[in-house]
Order: sequence, then C-alpha cells, then structure tokens
Amino acid sequence: MYQENLTKEEFISKFCDYHNQAVEAMKSNNYRENNRLLKKRNKMINQCNKESFFKQALLELMANSNVGIQGAAATQSLKYRYHIEQSLKTLNKIMKMKNAGIYSLEAEMTLKMYYGEIPNRKL
Repeated sequence: MYQENLTKEEFISKFCDYHNQAVEAMKSNNYRENNRLLKKRNKMINQCNKESFFKQALLELMANSNVGIQGAAATQSLKYRYHIEQSLKTLNKIMKMKNAGIYSLEAEMTLKMYYGEIPNRKL
C-alpha cells in the first residue's frame, strides 16, 4: 500500500510526474517501466481517495494543460463518481480533438464503458 501522507499539491505533482514518466517509458518501448509507474500511481490514488483534498485535486487535474493528464483525471473522477458533468465534458472534448492521438481513443473507450456500451466492462 502507498504509505506517504500527501498534501493536495503533492498528490497533484506526483500524479503528473507518474503520468509524464509513464508516457516517456512508452515512447521508448519500455512497457515494464510504464506498467510499474501506472501501478504506483494507482496505489497512490487508492491510498488518497478518502482524503479531504482528493475530489478537488481531480478537478484541478482536469484543468491541466496536458491532455493526457486531463483524461486520466476525468476517468478517475468518473470511477469515484465525482464531477461527473465536468468529467464527461472533458472526455468528450478530448475524444473530438484531431491531434490528441491515443488520448482521443482512451477518452472514447472510457465514455463507452461509462455508458455501458462495452459488455462486461466497467470503470
């Protein structure tokens, strides 16, 4: 289990760091490192999801300038049933972007899971 007690600012910083490092690992075809980083991020989320700052941190992450971070935060927000309207708006915006690459596909798949369009798959 993730053992650090984080502030909101530290959580946001680590969320962004894990995301950016995971993207770099994927660019260099280092899938093991990518998986390791995403597991660390998920452990941090699981540890912090009951903290008083968690809901606000996700909202701030959805406003990040990095489209990948926006999408990841929107997905987590839907998973925990926070900021649903904002999350759906963010994911729809990303899905329609012509230059968002894989993030557009991720947003589309997340929305399909949310709306139950993919059998036996939930957020």
